[in-house]
Amino acid sequence: MSGIAVDIADGIATITLNRPKSLNAIAREGNGTDVKARSPTDAPTRTIGNVRNSFRSNVVSTTTDCGKALYSHRKFLVAALNGPVMAFLGYFDFIYALPNAWLSMPFTYLGIVAEGGASVSFINRMGLGLANEVLILGKKKTAQELSDCGFANKILPEQLLIMKQLIRAGLNDKNDPDAVNLREIRLTAMGFAQGERFASGIPAKQFARIARKEIKHKL
Repeated sequence: MSGIAVDIADGIATITLNRPKSLNAIAREGNGTDVKARSPTDAPTRTIGNVRNSFRSNVVSTTTDCGKALYSHRKFLVAALNGPVMAFLGYFDFIYALPNAWLSMPFTYLGIVAEGGASVSFINRMGLGLANEVLILGKKKTAQELSDCGFANKILPEQLLIMKQLIRAGLNDKNDPDAVNLREIRLTAMGFAQGERFASGIPAKQFARIARKEIKHKL
């Protein structure tokens, strides 16, 4: 089972990641391609990415597929954050968070520098200075910090119900999905750079050292 549930109601498709034992790590059988297939582009829906405790693993085999499925999606993507999150947030058009949500990307030590397209999307969304803190230094950012810098659109006291109301009020049929899809042009080159980094073998060597307990990492 992929642990991905999709519900379409009232013009909104809600995609829920539900693999609590692995903190919602995206496995090969449940990667972004599966998400895209389960939310048909022909359906008149807006898409919510409901991310729960979303630490990601298996990044080598899934990150590029998931990234492409998100940045090439024809509908508006809205992330609902209610726990720790990582790189794929940069692909979403709107980000709403609960007060306890936070972001961390402690990957530089592992030799991963372009995970989830963050080296491009985070700079565009939060600015170069803060993006360098997150991507290079691995600094943790709280929901309030993400909201203050414009990375998150709003901090919500409640979860999905309010978020759906916001989407209905702000996103209507007057918006052209093809215009939104211009993000695909900006992110294609970044995807190739990400693949080249994994192909270099450096991340695999670092993960192997961790597996042999030669080094430790905060993840």
